Amino acid sequence: KSLSYGVKNLLFIIFLFITFASVAVVAAAKDVGSDIKAEWLSQKLKAPDLTIAQRLNYVDSLIALTGNNPRSFSLYRAKVNMLYSLGRYRQAVDFIDSLAPTVPADSLELQLYMKLRMAFFTFALSDYSAALHQTYDLLNMAKPDSLRHYDVNACLQLTDFYQTMEAPHLARKYISKALKLLDEVPAASHFDDNERSRFKGICLRSSADVYQTAGEFDSAYSEIVSSRMFVRDEASQITENTILGIIAMKRGQPTMAEDYFRQALTVENGSFNRNFAIINYMRLLFDEGRDDEAMALTRTYAADVAKIYG
Repeated sequence: KSLSYGVKNLLFIIFLFITFASVAVVAAAKDVGSDIKAEWLSQKLKAPDLTIAQRLNYVDSLIALTGNNPRSFSLYRAKVNMLYSLGRYRQAVDFIDSLAPTVPADSLELQLYMKLRMAFFTFALSDYSAALHQTYDLLNMAKPDSLRHYDVNACLQLTDFYQTMEAPHLARKYISKALKLLDEVPAASHFDDNERSRFKGICLRSSADVYQTAGEFDSAYSEIVSSRMFVRDEASQITENTILGIIAMKRGQPTMAEDYFRQALTVENGSFNRNFAIINYMRLLFDEGRDDEAMALTRTYAADVAKIYG
């Protein structure tokens, strides 16, 4: 199994979307009663102790309050990220489908975002053909320079897809293209130097995964080391430790591999990548004849395993 590229720190993303959406929601409310309710819901969303499921309930209430007002699009994105974090992929697909008629023709970024996320969800639900179609469609859409970073996203996603489909030559083609495109993407307000650095790290970790799949462990390790020069977040820790665990496992160092897999699983941020740590940790335990411990992982990490089935 390959590693899903660079899943963002979801709680941070969700918080940003909610913060910016709150002002827009209040402005979009139709009457004084709606204004007050929208403001109350927006304030509730900022509570630090809310679970993602609780935040989702508030977001649904805000969406119902504002209807299909374009100012609520940031709420749509927040909801999609929450559904991703919760592993509710089928629900996410249905939600994105329901939005399609409401997305204005001139809202290109929202179209690109929804297409990118839809491709991931459909792939996770094993509809490979639809996922590839969505991603190639996104890649071939005309974009202004300010949105060309979506081409990098698309190539990273194709790398993951082809890794999972065991098509290494195509995986290598698209990770090379992603790295090339990243150097060509101009700076933009929503793709600044910090974001470029974060994406560079994502690309290098994805490249490391392609190398380790091909048995080129030295090259894989070199890419991991290089990735540490760029912005890292919790999702990157999961990816890095899982790749290092796989390399150690394939080199006959089970104790080291187990330690890396355990480190990967200490990060709890809703990332789908945790599943790859679990799967490879189970493989290691089965190889060592520790079948009971392997099966116990499916119970310990039941919420993560459930995401595999969406």
